[in-house]
Amino acid sequence: MNIITLEDDEGKTVLKLKGCHVNASAEEQETYKGMAPKLQQNLEGTFDKLADYLVSLN
Repeated sequence: MNIITLEDDEGKTVLKLKGCHVNASAEEQETYKGMAPKLQQNLEGTFDKLADYLVSLN
């Protein structure tokens, strides 16, 4: 399951992502935990690129 939250922080929009497994076996839970750091790294890179692109539009 993924939860996406948008919040206002002093006039800036903050996007928060939270993910968790649902009805997963013990093996699936371990797989999820093992891939979480790489997923976080990839998402941070993606959002950094998006931020750079949005800045370039101005």
